[in-house]
Formats: sequence, structure tokens, C-alpha cells
Amino acid sequence: ILVCVAQLRQGNPLAGLVCVGNRDGAFHAATEDTLTRVALMGVPIVKLAQRDAMPVNHDDVFVEAGVLSPAAAKRVLAECLARYGAPPVAADAAHPTARELAATRAKLSLYQSRFDAANTTQVAMH
Repeated sequence: ILVCVAQLRQGNPLAGLVCVGNRDGAFHAATEDTLTRVALMGVPIVKLAQRDAMPVNHDDVFVEAGVLSPAAAKRVLAECLARYGAPPVAADAAHPTARELAATRAKLSLYQSRFDAANTTQVAMH
């Protein structure tokens, strides 16, 4: 994952990932740890579940996409990157400071608000 992200960022500094977990949105522990590290490197991670919407967890550094499809999540992520810019980069993504975590979470809360709005629209359209 880290090598792919490095290659992705070389071509576009405003890059993000849409990741689909199992039916409940969970990932293997090692994958979750790596995605957390990537998020702290300034790459927003949008998580999707295969079946149901995942609850928003304000203690992590991810954006939960709710019931959006992967294509819709990709579109909203691109809008967020263009509108809000990339999240801040921790000096040491493996050991972020409390201030770095707070800054990342603050930026991602903007993203989460946009995803929440997109989910409201999606539900209203059904």
C-alpha cells in the first residue's frame, strides 16, 4: 500500500483512496494500521462497507462514505480535495503528535460533512 501511495502522490499531490472493506467495512488489522499511516501522510482515506453504512468514528483518521457507491465516493472525494485541499502531513506518520492528529481530524471533518450531505441526497433519491 505504501509503495502504491508513493507512486500515486508523485503524479498528483492531491490524491486520496477509496477503500472497500468487508461487508461491515472492516479491514485486517495490518491493513487498518497501514491506512492510518497513509492518512497521516496527507492522503485522505474514504472507507466503504460492502453492505451497510459504517458509523462515523470521530476518533480515527478516516472518512466514512455511508451508503455511497465506490464511484460516488470517488467523485465526492475529488470534490473535497479540490475544495479543501489535502489533509496535513505528520512529521512522523507512525508516531503523530496530539496536535498533528487534531489537525488531521479537523480537516477530515470537513470531508466527512460533505460525505454526510451526499448520503442525505442519496437517501432522498431512493
